[in-house]
Amino acid sequence: MAEQKITLTVANDKLNLNVDSEEERFFREAEKEIEETLMSYFAKYPKMPLEKAMRYALVGAVVSKLRKEGKDSELEKDLDKLHSDLDDVLLKHS
Repeated sequence: MAEQKITLTVANDKLNLNVDSEEERFFREAEKEIEETLMSYFAKYPKMPLEKAMRYALVGAVVSKLRKEGKDSELEKDLDKLHSDLDDVLLKHS
C-alpha cells in the first residue's frame, strides 16, 4: 500500500497528513463532513466559538460511530440466529 501526502482544510486550518492511498477518500469525506457540520453549527449559532463547535462535532462523530457499532452488533446477532435456524431446517430435511 502506497503512502501519500495530502492536505486537508478543516476550520480554515491546513492539515498535512501522510495517508495510505487507498484510504485517501475516507480522509476527504471526513474533511467534507466536518466542514458541513461546523457550517451548520455556525448557521444556527453564529457566535459559537470554533473550539466549542469542534467539541460538539467530535461528540457527534463518536455517537454516530457507536450507533453504527451497535447496529452492526445487532445485525451480527440476527445473522447468527438466521444461520442457526437454517441449520435446524436443513437438519430436519436431511
